[in-house]
Order: sequence, then C-alpha cells, then structure tokens
Amino acid sequence: MLQDKIADVLKLNILDEHNVDKRAARLNKEFFKRSNFVLILDDVWKKFSLEKVGDPLRVEGCTFILTTRSLEVCRQVGCEEIIEVETLNENESWNLFRETLGRGTELIDPEVLEIAKSMAKMCDGLPLGIITIAGSMRGVTHNYVWRNALRELKECIFGQADDEEDNVFKVLKYSFDRLHQRHQHCFLYFSLYPEDHAVRVKEIVRKFISEELVHTKCREAQLDEGRAIVDKLVNVCLLERVEKGLESAVRMHDLLRAMALKITRGKTMVLARCLLKQIPSEEEYWTKDLEKVSLMENDIVEIPAEMSPNCPKLSTLILCSNPLNFISESFFSQMNVLCVLDLSKTDIKELPNSLSNLKGLKSLLLADCRQLVHVPYLGKLKALKELNLSWTGITKVPQGMEKLFNLKLLLMRGTNCLEMFPRDLLPNFPYLHCLYLPFHIQIPIEEVKSLKELRVFEGPLMGVFEGPVKAMCDFNQ
Repeated sequence: MLQDKIADVLKLNILDEHNVDKRAARLNKEFFKRSNFVLILDDVWKKFSLEKVGDPLRVEGCTFILTTRSLEVCRQVGCEEIIEVETLNENESWNLFRETLGRGTELIDPEVLEIAKSMAKMCDGLPLGIITIAGSMRGVTHNYVWRNALRELKECIFGQADDEEDNVFKVLKYSFDRLHQRHQHCFLYFSLYPEDHAVRVKEIVRKFISEELVHTKCREAQLDEGRAIVDKLVNVCLLERVEKGLESAVRMHDLLRAMALKITRGKTMVLARCLLKQIPSEEEYWTKDLEKVSLMENDIVEIPAEMSPNCPKLSTLILCSNPLNFISESFFSQMNVLCVLDLSKTDIKELPNSLSNLKGLKSLLLADCRQLVHVPYLGKLKALKELNLSWTGITKVPQGMEKLFNLKLLLMRGTNCLEMFPRDLLPNFPYLHCLYLPFHIQIPIEEVKSLKELRVFEGPLMGVFEGPVKAMCDFNQ
C-alpha cells in the first residue's frame, strides 16, 4: 500500500509488477533520477522497511522526514534526528479544557472546579483528548453529573491497556461512550469516508436518512434531525467544521477516525481512497461478520466473474467514485440483507440481473453513472425507499418500477436520454416525499397532485396552462 502511494506521487506505474522487491527496486531507480528532493511520510502508524519503499536514504540529496505518534517507528526506521512534539503541561491543559468548555459552563462550585481540573489532568496533555473530554461536558451544571463523569473517565482510562496507543483511544472513547446510541451510530458512519475527507453536511444527512439512522417519518423532520445530530457531534468536539466551497462541511480527525475503525473492527471493511486497482480478495477481506464495506474513491475497474463473497450480514456496500465498469453476475448472490448499495460516480454500463434479487434493498444510489444504460427488473425490490438515477444514460424507466410501493425518493434529474416517463406510474408511489424529473419530460399535474406525501418536486408540469410549466420546489435539498 505504501509502495503504491509513493509510486503515485512519483507518477510511476508499478501496477504490472506484483513482486514486492522488484517494485521497491523500481522505486529506488526512480529516486536516483532525482536530486535534492524531500520525501515526507506523514502520520505513519506502523513499522515498515525503508528497503521496501525504494531505500530513499541511499540516494544522495534526499531528505527524509517522517511524522508518527510512535517512537518505536522512528527507532525501527533509524531516524538520525528525532524531534518530539511535547504534550501540554498542566497549566496549558487546564486553560485548553476551560476554553473548550466555553462560557456556558460556569465553574463556580469548588467541587466541580476540582473535578474539571482532575479530568483535564487525566488527558495527559493530549490536546485532542482534552478538547473531546471538555466538549462532552459543555453545559453540564449539576455536581452529581460531574462526579459520575469523573468516575466513568477513571474506569475508562485505568482499565486494562495493551500499549500507549490504547490509552489515547480510551481517553477519546470516553466522549463517544457518553453519546446517545443513535448518535454513536452516526459518528461511526463518518469512518467510512477517507481520512481527512471533508463531508458536506447536506450529503451526510442524506446518508443518515438512507441508513435509517434518523427515526422521524416526515422528510423535513428527518432533515432537521440529521442536521441536529451533526451539530451535536460538532458541539462535543467529535467533528470539526470546515469549508467546502460555499457549502457547510464537517471532518473527523484522523485519530478519532482510527478510534471509530477500532470500535467497528471485524464488522467493517474500510479501504477508502487507498489507491486500490483491484477489489480486495474474497478470502482475506470479505468475512461473514461484515456489516459495512466502503471502497470509495479508488481505481477499481472490475469485479471479476468468479467473485461471490459470503457476507450474510452485509447491510451497506459503498463502491462510489471508482472507474468500475463491470460487476459479475454472482457478486451480490450471497448478500441477502443488503440495504444500501452506492455505485454513484462509476463507469458501470449495465448492472447484473442478480441485483433484482436483493429483496431487502432500501437505497439504490446510481447518480452520475453517465455510462449506465440498463437497470435490471426492480419489481422484487419491494422494500426500496430511495432510487437515485440522476445523470445516468438510461433511455427507459426500469421495468417493475410500478411495484415499488414504498418508494419515498425518486431522483431522475439530468436523465437527458430518457425517452418517456410512463403515464400513471407516479400514483403507484403513495409515500413519495421527493421527486426530481428531467425538464424535457412532461408530467400531468393531476399525477403530481395525487401524491399526498410529496414535499419536494422538481420538473415540468403539464396542464397548468396551455403548455408545460416548469415547477421547482427544493426545500433546501
């Protein structure tokens, strides 16, 4: 994996070479072509062999810089000079703790003041730990809540720990443990994204709804609940706000993401933005206990014909943002409880017919699959609530759609190749909340009016005046 990342930066193609030593030799040869360069490996967690990554220290003029949380990694690599970033002293820790609490939490009571100082001290000068612990105590005023929090923090930290890394995670996990269970699930969902990924709030709220992590029924209420959950996670310092263009976005600190992945270990496979050229091997990665898989933002081109992972518990599969153009017919055959399938932004042209047998599927996301021309029969997917076909190349509405009685979101914006939209199809969706249609397709207003639950509509209406009238109602979607 590290070889691939370095090769990618060097713009060196080593995909055709599978021998680790030969790949290292090619990296070394590429290094020797350069002079006076700096190689920086940031946030290295595990020990590795310099020889396996091209032995850059043998190259004259190379300056090698490594950042890590592990002194053992520095020693194993043989760093000539180790510069340790010191943790905060007791006064600095207390000032940061108090600053994070904010003005809404007064520390007037002597008992509360002493407890707060003890909690700050127990974070061992780790800024992220101090911020997350203090964030979890914002607004707490009762003494008994502070006493209980201190007791729980002691139990969390002074339990059995294998190494220093586990102690750090225990401090961070304390804030996680204080969350409502529903908020915990939402927090863990962020770990499916790549490291340091800025996630648009609008996008993650939709994901919460797709994954049924919010429990209100009305679409507007679901959006409000999702945003409130994001705000909660920001307020307790488990997420940080960032800017992504003009839109509001949030990001998870890489150490908190590592903690989340540790919590879900064995139940998730997350290899997002890992420069994968092939889908992970069935024997090594696709276990029976997997519940969520994220392979987003890689370079996976195909899923081979013989592949059929036995994943009876898998509920979420994310393959978006890959140049994926082929999925084997057998791939979904042993994913009987799959609920969310995200193939957005892939080069898929035709989906396998086995997709029709995913009877528990609730969310099928195919947005921006611009090569997609064929979607198999959907009539068996009676549980489907969300179907996103926006910006695909389909020419016809998928067969069996009239049987999707539980559909709540039908998104077909930008389906400019669509030849027609069948009359009398919309009344089959009595629970439809959100409907996006391409503007070249004209829909009788009577059909739209028959959708009593509809709250969001974008598309043309026929019958308002003598000709079609474009109507758009977005409600901040």
